[in-house]
Amino acid sequence: YVGPASFYVNSDLEAGVPTLFDRFNRPSNIFSCVNRGVGFWGNATKAIRATYWLYAHWTDRWHLVDGAAERMLLSALHRQSDMIFVVFPGIDEFAHLEDPFSDNVLQAYRSVDHAVGSATSWLSARGQLDRTLIVLSSDHGLTATHTHFDPGDFLDSLGYRTLHYPFAYRSDATAAFTVSGNGMGHVSIKTGRSWSERPFIEDLESAPRRPVQGFLDQPEIDLVAGPSRDGGIRVLSGRGGALIHRTEKGFTYQPADGDPLGIGAITTPIDEAEALRRTVDSTYPDALVQLWQIFQTPRSGHLILSAAKGCDLRSSRYENPDHKASHGSLHREHMLVPLAMNTPFPDRPLRTVDTFPTMLSLTGRDSGSAASASLDGRRINE
Repeated sequence: YVGPASFYVNSDLEAGVPTLFDRFNRPSNIFSCVNRGVGFWGNATKAIRATYWLYAHWTDRWHLVDGAAERMLLSALHRQSDMIFVVFPGIDEFAHLEDPFSDNVLQAYRSVDHAVGSATSWLSARGQLDRTLIVLSSDHGLTATHTHFDPGDFLDSLGYRTLHYPFAYRSDATAAFTVSGNGMGHVSIKTGRSWSERPFIEDLESAPRRPVQGFLDQPEIDLVAGPSRDGGIRVLSGRGGALIHRTEKGFTYQPADGDPLGIGAITTPIDEAEALRRTVDSTYPDALVQLWQIFQTPRSGHLILSAAKGCDLRSSRYENPDHKASHGSLHREHMLVPLAMNTPFPDRPLRTVDTFPTMLSLTGRDSGSAASASLDGRRINE
């Protein structure tokens, strides 16, 4: 969902799944490509988002986009929107261009701070601040990148014919690699006559070209994971292997010949909240739940790769511009993000998905419906 493909997000979302915009009467969207339910007039950047992104991509003037986001935020407040979702892209974009702590990145943080200050001043002057919920968060962390490794090229070197950027239209492909945030990647390998035949990780470990061991031998790859024949998720690294299982009682973690996640054996099943509490201070916060969930969709790869620190999963010859920072891996620096709200909430580990039902609850839009009950997150104020 980068570039022109971002226009497919809304249509790819399952029709029966409501967005946050669907829950409000006069929502506004500023620079988010996920905007189903916002309506024509509420989608303030529908016609200009692509122009801003293209201009900033070629000129590196992402401060201009952040400034536009602040102006549109104030305009949406003037229009009495009852929910405003704003994306400030500067921090992420400048980090990729330069470094997560470059001067431009720090200035982008200040731009977000200024925008929040402008909005709160506007609300305070009109006596609306004490009845307005403000939520500030991020979708990921970032770390500096010094080494590039392309699993698509690597699969080609093993003898596969691989679909991967920019070779996305090869005929007779026998493998595919898709990257996310440049720190995480999906690998799919055709082992039978049809792509619908999904191999287990044991099948790929014993495959003639031995792609699993091949990836583990690369210093740029930290973790390799895939569904196991016994119904669990097998996680492998240079530190050994382990199995994640989930039953009606919860999650277990069974190291076999090592402990790739470094959290020790969990033999008594634990629920999602306890799984987060047990891992939040580890190298891989929430890895049990994250790895289990990602393989529950048929759209996931047969294998998931998580990059080593300082590395990303795309060759620099395929990047424009060359990335100096990455995200997407299971490392804590990528997984932990800030969450700030202008209302008290418990001092305990939380997930970003918890903000959705929490916002509905705090704004009186949690009807207890089946749709609310099916959300991944849980209300923070419970």
